[in-house]
Amino acid sequence: MLMTCLGNINFDTYSGGRQKTLDISVVFVPNGTDVDDIRNGITDFLWNVVDQAEQLPVPVMVPQPSQVPLVGIPTYFTFKWIDPGENDATVAQGPYAGKANGGPYKEVTTNGMRLRAEARSISIDPNQQGIKGTTCVPGTPYREGAKPADQPADACSITFPRSSASARKLATEPIPGNVDEAFWATVEVEWRISYGEQGDAMTNFGNGFTMRLRQAIPVQEVQAPNQPPAVIY
Repeated sequence: MLMTCLGNINFDTYSGGRQKTLDISVVFVPNGTDVDDIRNGITDFLWNVVDQAEQLPVPVMVPQPSQVPLVGIPTYFTFKWIDPGENDATVAQGPYAGKANGGPYKEVTTNGMRLRAEARSISIDPNQQGIKGTTCVPGTPYREGAKPADQPADACSITFPRSSASARKLATEPIPGNVDEAFWATVEVEWRISYGEQGDAMTNFGNGFTMRLRQAIPVQEVQAPNQPPAVIY
């Protein structure tokens, strides 16, 4: 007899963390083995998720107020959250519904069972000597047009002390050859996964996981405006 099984369930991967596994296997079993599906909400949900190939939203940094950060001026990091499986469409669910850039939240429901992923924190490390990274709250709040002193206390910011012209020389992690004069930053999102039946309290699914990505941050010096030469009479 043949039996189809779910096994090796670990959601730690790119669409759930770095090492995600969910195996479907077909195995031989002796005649007379009970092969009835011992069904429950979570196993039904996992079968459906395998079919749907759901992926978590991926963050793309959107620096503010300048798209290219400037030396000595606080850079505030916001993010656009995209679905890599849907032609990079923005994911805007739950508390981020209606927001143009979406947010770090995704929920899937099937057969009365919900699986929810929501970020607990986001960190940015430029991977450069003498430049500290930062850890931010999921919503990365930013007040457009406001002075640094008037930004939210939990805004996600880094003030770069130098340009990225020397990025390769002072890098603490290797920079790919196709990244030119930019910091090769690590972005980490700490996700919490929970599940439960509709209408019931949610239960944490393991201890969550870390999504890691690398993105380039070019940083420029502040350029003084050209001044006409002084003329002395």
